Amino acid sequence: MGVRRAHRTLHPLAANQAVTSRNRPFFIPGIPLQKKGNDFESPTRYEETHENLFVSAPSGKALKPWVEPASADLIFKQFKKNFPPQPAVTVPVRTTESQADTDALVADQRIRKAFPEITKPVPEARLRKAVQIMDTKFFKDIDFRRQWLSNQMLMFTDIEDFNISEKDPRYHALQGRLFKDSVVGPAISIKITLQSAFAMGDTPASRQIFLNKGISAGQRMTTLIHEIVHFYAHADYRAWIDSTVAPRFYNEGLTEFLARLVMTSKELTGRTSYQDRVDAVKKDIAGFVPVTDIRKAFFQGEVWRIEYQSDKARKMFRKQVGLSPEAGRKKEVKQSGSSSGIAQEVSPHHFRFLNLPVSGDQPKPEHIAFFKTLKAEKLDSNPALKLKFIGYASDTGPAWYNMDLSRRRAEAFYQLAVAEGIPVSRLVDRNPPEHHGESKPTTDNDSVIGRAFNRRVELILQSN
Repeated sequence: MGVRRAHRTLHPLAANQAVTSRNRPFFIPGIPLQKKGNDFESPTRYEETHENLFVSAPSGKALKPWVEPASADLIFKQFKKNFPPQPAVTVPVRTTESQADTDALVADQRIRKAFPEITKPVPEARLRKAVQIMDTKFFKDIDFRRQWLSNQMLMFTDIEDFNISEKDPRYHALQGRLFKDSVVGPAISIKITLQSAFAMGDTPASRQIFLNKGISAGQRMTTLIHEIVHFYAHADYRAWIDSTVAPRFYNEGLTEFLARLVMTSKELTGRTSYQDRVDAVKKDIAGFVPVTDIRKAFFQGEVWRIEYQSDKARKMFRKQVGLSPEAGRKKEVKQSGSSSGIAQEVSPHHFRFLNLPVSGDQPKPEHIAFFKTLKAEKLDSNPALKLKFIGYASDTGPAWYNMDLSRRRAEAFYQLAVAEGIPVSRLVDRNPPEHHGESKPTTDNDSVIGRAFNRRVELILQSN
C-alpha cells in the first residue's frame, strides 16, 4: 500500500507511552512569558507570535544550520540514547471497524457542536469510509514509517532546532541510518506496531484515519476527536502552517489544543499526548491572541489573526479582508472603506470591532451582523447585562483629530445598539463615551494591517 505524504498524526497505543517532552539533557524549554495570563493589549504581540512561529525554533532559540556530518551524527546519537527499548508484546483486539465507525460519528458531532466556525460538515458516508483498522502491510509501508519516525525524532532529539526540512534527502538519509541500526532499529519496528492511530490526507475528501486494533474504547474516542479536528483544517491554514519553522510541531499542537476543548474533564484526566506541543501553543500563540481567533485561523483560514508578517498571512489578509498589506497611503485610505469589517471576541464579555474606515466612524455591515449575533446569543436572554463601547484610532493624523474620531466611533456604536433595540438604560458611559484616540493601540501602527486593527471600537459587557 502506498501512502501519500501529507499532514499526518501519530498516537501511542498505551497511555504510559503518551507523547511528552523529550528527555533531558537535550530538551531546553523556551523562555517563559514574563507576564501572567493572556496579553491581548501589547502593541508588539503579533510581532512576538511571528517571531515564535517563523524565526525561532520551538525551543525559543534561533534555528541552527544543518551541517553534515556533524548535525546528523548529533541527532543520531541523541535518538539512540533517549529512545526507550521496546519489549515485544501481543496486541489484543479491542477495536473493530464497527466500533471505529460509531465513535467517529459521535466524535464528529461533538466537534461540530463545539466549533460553530465549521460551516460544512464531513458527510457521514465519507467519515465512515475514512476510518480503517491498521494491518501488517500498513506497518511496513516506508512512507508511513518515515512519518512515524519524524514524530519520534521530535520527541527524543533536538531536530526541530535545525533548519532542515523533512523532504530533504539528508533528513531521509538520517532516518535510514536509524532504521538500519542494529540497536535502535528493532525497537523502532516494535514500537511502530503499538501506535494507536495514523492519519493522512490534506483535505476532508482525501483524509484517512487508521486505528490500531488494540486501542481501548476511551483512547479510541479521544484519538478520533483529535484526528477528525484535522479534517476541518482550512486549506489556507494548512498552507500557512506549512511555512512555519516547525510545521509538524505546531500543527499537532494547534490540533490538540482545539481537540482538548471538545474533550470532557474525564477524557482529559491523565492525557499527555502532544503535551510539549500544546504547551508551546499556549506560550507562543494563545498568550497573545484569543482562543476564538485561533479557531477562526484553523477552521476558516484567517491566519492573520495569529500573525500578519509572513507572506502567507499577508496574502490571506488581502484575499479575505480586501485590504492590501502593501498598499500606499492613498490606496490604504480607499480600501479601508470598501474592505470587510473584522470582529474579535477577546473574552465572553469583551469584543472588538476592527478595520473601521480611515477617518470613518460608522460600523461596517460585518460589524452590524456580528452585533446582531451577540444580541441574539447574549443580550436578549440576559437583560441585566449592560453595554459599554470604547473608541480608538490609529496614529495617522493629528492626535487631537484621532481623539475626536475615537469619540465619534464609540458614539456610532451606541447608536447601532439603540437601532437594534437595546434600551438606553442598558448603555453605560454613553454621554460622553470613553475614547482614547491613538493612545492605546492593540498592535503596531507601522503596517497597514496593524493600523486596521487599531481603527476600532471595543464592547465591554457589564453585569452591574
